[in-house]
Parts: sequence; C-alpha cells; structure tokens
Amino acid sequence: MSRNYSFRVPAGTSNLGAGFDSLGLALEMYLRVRLELSNKMEIVALGIDSAEIPTTSDNLILRVAKRVATERNRELPPF
Repeated sequence: MSRNYSFRVPAGTSNLGAGFDSLGLALEMYLRVRLELSNKMEIVALGIDSAEIPTTSDNLILRVAKRVATERNRELPPF
C-alpha cells in the first residue's frame, strides 16, 4: 500500500471592497499538496511564486500539521 497522500484546496476571495463578506469570486486556482513519507523532513515548493514559500520550519502547512499532530497526541513522521 502506498504511503503517499495528496490534497488540493481551492483558492478563495474575501473582503472585496464594499461587498465585505457578501461577495466572492469563483477562481480556478488551487493549492496542491503532495506528501510522501521519507527518511527526512523536506519541503519542495513548485509553481508560481514558489520562491516565496518557506521551505523551513516557518512553512505554514508544516506548522499546522505539527500542531494537529501534537493536539492529537501523535508523532508526525518525516515526509
């Protein structure tokens, strides 16, 4: 069985000027994340503006994953 996981999150809009939270746009943009279990933790950012994505412990996805694991008393494996 494969120990790889992937998910995609749709982009969204918020606070479009005078429309506040009552207006939104449908965007065909997604954040795609692929996790592959590994021997060491490594983040590889690809795509538009990938140079702006931290590949260190400051990475938001990594921080959220660590927090969820801690809250559930689980250990996050290297990926």
